[in-house]
Amino acid sequence: MRFILFLLIIFVLPINAWAQYPLASFEGNNAFKYGEKLRYKFWYTLYINIPVGEIITEIKEEPKILKKKHHYHITGSGSTFRFYDPFFKVRDYYSSYVDEGSFTPTASFRIIEEGKFFSEEYYVYNHARNEVTNSKKRIIPTGNFTQEILSAIYLARTFDYGQAEIGDSFMINVFVEDSCYYAGVKYMGKTIIKTREGKFKCLVLKPILIVDRVFKSEEDMTLWVSDDNNKIPIRIYSGISVGAIKVDLVDYSGLKNPFTAKL
Repeated sequence: MRFILFLLIIFVLPINAWAQYPLASFEGNNAFKYGEKLRYKFWYTLYINIPVGEIITEIKEEPKILKKKHHYHITGSGSTFRFYDPFFKVRDYYSSYVDEGSFTPTASFRIIEEGKFFSEEYYVYNHARNEVTNSKKRIIPTGNFTQEILSAIYLARTFDYGQAEIGDSFMINVFVEDSCYYAGVKYMGKTIIKTREGKFKCLVLKPILIVDRVFKSEEDMTLWVSDDNNKIPIRIYSGISVGAIKVDLVDYSGLKNPFTAKL
């Protein structure tokens, strides 16, 4: 399930591998607001589509005040359907407090429950010193403008893809599981896709991937984002070593802008 949530952020490369690419910056937010909620269903595909579970991302309706600053309280949860609980139960939960002005995380929290594995961690971010302190009190060096999983997802929605040319890359410095990574996505143009919820005008993005035991090639994942001011992920499709994973938007509420991408 952690892999599924990672699909919604756009990565993955070791930070030193792409240091020559400049980090994208935060220029302001016109894509989302307090109270937005998005729900996704995901399928495992091997000859047929097998529904596996759902993902929900949400921005709480009221800002959280931390250090006298307004913060977005963003949550993300991923779970398998109850049918699969006797075989492999998954209940993952992520929570992040993101400074509204600088769009940097101040603190994040996660609970991972997958089969017999259980983990509970929290992180506190010091951007002035480029450090993160984890729940074991370990101080971990990071880089400039460090994001975590949820803040990276929402930061990517603020980028101005309208000025991008095909092949342009957008990079983010992301802290994941006590390590920093350079997250990258390439803009690949526009298209119209059809899902169970209807037709959508979309921007096409290609995450920059490491070819390993999970991904078969650098082109294995595609992300379709609504071609409007909301920039909502509509569909993610990824080939993996056996079969494929498909994630589709199935419900939404609290959007900041008219959903003009839906035809």
